[in-house]
Amino acid sequence: MNRLKTLVIAVLLMLVLAASAVGPLHAQEQEIVLQLAVPGYMEEMFTSGVLAQFEAEHPGVRVELVTTGGAGMMISIGSSAGQGDIDDVLDERETYARSADVLAIDSSDLSPEVTRAGYFLDLAPLVNSDPDLNSADFYTAVWKSFQWDGATWALPVAADAILVFYDKAAFDEAGLPYPDTWRNITDFELAIRTLTELNPDGTVARMGFMSMDGLKPLLLSLLGHGIYDDSVLPSVPQFTSPDLENVLTVWAQMKADGLFDPPMNIDSDDAATILDAPLQVGRSAFSGGIPGETEPKTPSLLPGGRAGLDVSGFAISSGTQYPEAAYELVKFLTNSPQVASSFIGRTPARRNISSVQTEGSGPIWAGPTPSPELAALLPIALEQAFPISEIRFMEYLDQATEVMAQNNFDVPAALQAMEDQALERLNTASARRDTTQIVVQTPLPTVELAPGEIALKFGVSSLMSPLPNQDQWDALAADFVARDPEVGAVQLEPVFGESLSDMTEDYDCFFDSSNLIPTADLGLLRSLDPLLAADPTYDPNDMLNGVMQQVQRDGQTWGLPVMIQPLAMRYDTDLFAQAGAFAPVNGWTVEEFQYALEALKANTGEDAPFVPRTFSNTHLLMLIAAYGGLPLDYRTNPPTINFTDPATVAAIQQVLDLAKNGYLDYSKLASTDSVMMMTIGEEDTTPLYTDSLNGIGGFGGGGGGMIAVASSAGGTSTVTSSGGGGEFQFPQNLDPLTTFPQGSSYTAMSYNISAAYISANTPYTDACYRFISEMSRHTSLITGMPARRSIINSPEIAAAQGQDMVTFYQAMDALMQKPNTVIIPMGFSFDPSAMGSTLLSFWLNRAFDRYVTDDVDLNAELAEAEMFTKDYQNCIAAIPVYDPSSDDFETYSRNFSGCAVQVDPSTEENFGG
Repeated sequence: MNRLKTLVIAVLLMLVLAASAVGPLHAQEQEIVLQLAVPGYMEEMFTSGVLAQFEAEHPGVRVELVTTGGAGMMISIGSSAGQGDIDDVLDERETYARSADVLAIDSSDLSPEVTRAGYFLDLAPLVNSDPDLNSADFYTAVWKSFQWDGATWALPVAADAILVFYDKAAFDEAGLPYPDTWRNITDFELAIRTLTELNPDGTVARMGFMSMDGLKPLLLSLLGHGIYDDSVLPSVPQFTSPDLENVLTVWAQMKADGLFDPPMNIDSDDAATILDAPLQVGRSAFSGGIPGETEPKTPSLLPGGRAGLDVSGFAISSGTQYPEAAYELVKFLTNSPQVASSFIGRTPARRNISSVQTEGSGPIWAGPTPSPELAALLPIALEQAFPISEIRFMEYLDQATEVMAQNNFDVPAALQAMEDQALERLNTASARRDTTQIVVQTPLPTVELAPGEIALKFGVSSLMSPLPNQDQWDALAADFVARDPEVGAVQLEPVFGESLSDMTEDYDCFFDSSNLIPTADLGLLRSLDPLLAADPTYDPNDMLNGVMQQVQRDGQTWGLPVMIQPLAMRYDTDLFAQAGAFAPVNGWTVEEFQYALEALKANTGEDAPFVPRTFSNTHLLMLIAAYGGLPLDYRTNPPTINFTDPATVAAIQQVLDLAKNGYLDYSKLASTDSVMMMTIGEEDTTPLYTDSLNGIGGFGGGGGGMIAVASSAGGTSTVTSSGGGGEFQFPQNLDPLTTFPQGSSYTAMSYNISAAYISANTPYTDACYRFISEMSRHTSLITGMPARRSIINSPEIAAAQGQDMVTFYQAMDALMQKPNTVIIPMGFSFDPSAMGSTLLSFWLNRAFDRYVTDDVDLNAELAEAEMFTKDYQNCIAAIPVYDPSSDDFETYSRNFSGCAVQVDPSTEENFGG
């Protein structure tokens, strides 16, 4: 008996010891792999120590990053959980929930509709059973933000307060009480109507009020209560109350009176006023006036002494296989100062880490340093804010005001229609829960290379992750690996916002949406000349005229052009026909262009028939060239300056007279405001406008995984791709393209280049070249104008993009082959090394502005501008090349502004300070 008792005790002891040695995260023999989806800009922060710390504290758990939306979008551009087609909204969230176990989310990503669909795990059971999580560590309203329907859908990590910002001087001048004394919608209406400046025709001349994503908490503060019924679970919308009807009636009337419409036809001098309304509601990180202004706007709580919130956090996919491990990761992330401070312009959700100083890259944009008043108010605002859960269903109220305007302000009918719509969306979401099973995608297995094989790391310039045409990229990589004798894997990574030095450090080779060569440190890149010479598939005569020269410097070739993004024109065929104007089906001469404008002007009245939709003088320089002038000749390096040549003066005057006489919409150019504006109006009333065939993913175009699309300036195009990187859909129903007019002396073109490059750091130069050569000829990836004639004329391009696009490409190719064609640089350069050339046209632009708006003597203005520009060019020639490893950007940029002020002291107001 004693032996049996001893044996039993021994067995029990072994079980106890085993149990004590295996915690909940170690119960599985195999390693747990968690996938964490975060914005792309956070990747460096996570990989530089944060995840390593978590893994060290949780043996047996490994975390893999899934980067999404390179610039910082969690789920998709312009997507809001409570708005848009409900099936599209749910599809996007379903795709996101399948992408990783733990998911970075934002206030706009979750809503009752989304959580009703069952894509995200209810964390309440895990939270309630966790003795180590103290909810009192969090700001109370922030902690409650993702809690509704008896569930906790995410844990908050960072938040920003939504407040009122007002101009005290403007309020004093108008005799208005300050917002901190307001209590109801009447106070708000009085301020808006008093502060809004109107034109004689009743349209807005200057906005008195602007809301930047602050309307929902503002309406909630004016109501004082939510618009949901939580006496039932799950909760439902409840849009019936007298005070709600009163608030919406007043708000809808202000909307119908046009008080929220921005001014029309804002030029660059007035552009800042749209951001400088004396009364604003918005996030503290983005509101309060123009950055750098002497007197920032005064912050105040919303009516009733409350604040709104914008909250970021982490949710868990309902498809995770490891809910406990995922929860431990989420909890860890909420307690990380590095993570909390990396969300754009936010305060940590936990009070206990709000004052912790962190090291690292920080957010992609942290916002201006808050004023002392704002800094003092923020902690109070976070304590007294409405949780995000309180504003559920509020997005329907703005839609209700639209319905009211269409139905003679029948408030009960509008609210009932919105309540019915909300219930219908909830029912659609509930049906998804019953029919959809979420499974998190399996982590990609580590590629096992055979002896002698290598793996290429290839970066693709893109705003989106995964790439919009990820399937085509994957197919290219798989096909290349299957045929290449050396490469066993190609690791494709979307990239956004990295410097050239970072790109060449992180990748063996890469594709970029713009031409990097004019300002590149060539020591970072590999010359392609010996590789091109040995490539039997490369025919220099097949390349479009001039494109190879654009990627050459110091007698060598540094990039392989894949596509170009030309600046072109689009025209409305119906409006041209109505006016009897010449339709430039196959291009046009400068005379035909002018005749068309004259015919169109008869129908456009006070509006200009030609509306450039660019942010620079490129379109003007192209037209001036067509009329016979080259004030800046970019065929030389540096550009030749000749503003006073008689032919050039005559050409400039002809083009600027088009603006003075109302044929060409003109906005002032000589402005250093950082705000970019374009004419705001009905798209279908513009007969002729410019269009840069840019791509998703960069200012220069052609990015987004080589997805080229027409700009949103005209037509009714949409860009779609299946959420997981399916087949790209080309825009439809766009106005036809045509070239800029051709002149007898010059024909101007302007385009950017998308190209592939090889890092000087890679040991795999030959393999990289084989891959980029294959990529440059892969027609399924080329969604813009190909850089090779053979691809332009291929049946694959015609099938994918349409014969009309091919015809336009062929017309552009023909122009590029003409001996009198000159190339004008496209727009701005955001590279600090190119800052000098960006400012080079300042004095020319100023002369243009003064002639068009002030009717000064053009010859005298151009002579003065030429003198200043030549002196400036001589001054900047002595500035050394920008070195990102040692040069501070602001300090370096002051070298150029210093030259400008030195040669022309009157520019102190533009460049000083």
